[in-house]
Amino acid sequence: MSPAEADLMLLDIARKVELYGIRMHTAKDHESVGLNVAVAHYGIIVFQNLTKINTFSWAKIRKISFKRKRFLIKLHPESQLYYKDTVDFYFDDRTRCKIFWKKCVEHHAFFRCATMDKVERRKKHFLSKGSSFRYSGRTLKEMVDHVRQAYVKRQTLKRF
Repeated sequence: MSPAEADLMLLDIARKVELYGIRMHTAKDHESVGLNVAVAHYGIIVFQNLTKINTFSWAKIRKISFKRKRFLIKLHPESQLYYKDTVDFYFDDRTRCKIFWKKCVEHHAFFRCATMDKVERRKKHFLSKGSSFRYSGRTLKEMVDHVRQAYVKRQTLKRF
């Protein structure tokens, strides 16, 4: 097997591993049951003892937010699998909740948005409500378009 074929084989195997690239965050549900939540390219995943119990795809999610230790997922009305339109998770502290929320915003923007508008940052007000975090990098679509436009026939990689 050539080195290039070995690299492709490794990437194909990693792509099929369910938990590859996923970082678990400990949380609890409204009944104080210990859970792990993670964010992936297709949405937010909920695990209990490393067993996937639920997936909230980006298409089903209307809004994600956090308030102190509480992380909220608001669902579209037609996609409700629950008796309510809001699912909440409780983290150990506000910082962990905010970190998970930021990761969700970044993943959603990267994988689901076509482009990101550059928003100028205003001066912070002394009494501001909520977070002003915005994803500022390229999206997946922008990266793919850039690679297609800048594609140049490259020499084959020689390994020693």
